[in-house]
Amino acid sequence: SKVLVDVKAGIDHLYEKVECITLEAQPIKTITDETLVEALSQSEQKMSMLFEDLMTDEEFREILAQRKTIVTDTEELVDKLTKGKQMQVMAQSAKNFNIRVKMREKEEDDLSEGDVDDEAEAQTNERLKMKHEAQLRFDRYSKNKMRKSK
Repeated sequence: SKVLVDVKAGIDHLYEKVECITLEAQPIKTITDETLVEALSQSEQKMSMLFEDLMTDEEFREILAQRKTIVTDTEELVDKLTKGKQMQVMAQSAKNFNIRVKMREKEEDDLSEGDVDDEAEAQTNERLKMKHEAQLRFDRYSKNKMRKSK
């Protein structure tokens, strides 16, 4: 399903890019599942026409020839670099940069989740204990006051 959606999007994008080139066939207004194959066919025809026009252009041929020599020169340079010792030197220098990063030591104020939970539980217990003691004092005070008033 995802592949199909990607293919449809690609054909749609390609068709939009070559839309300015006209063909004798009727152009497609919107690309749907039914017109997808026709859109791809028209795009192919338009690109073929464009390629034929470019190959007859002398200036384009010169530019293409220059790029081929640049690619060839670049490939030769890469071959020379990889054949020599430079590749070994680069590999060795890469090893020098492969180091372990030491983590900082755990300090006392750094608390793990378990420590935080234990601390929260201790605080809750302390609060409950204080509440209970306060309630006991209040109850004693209330009893004493009731005894005195009788």
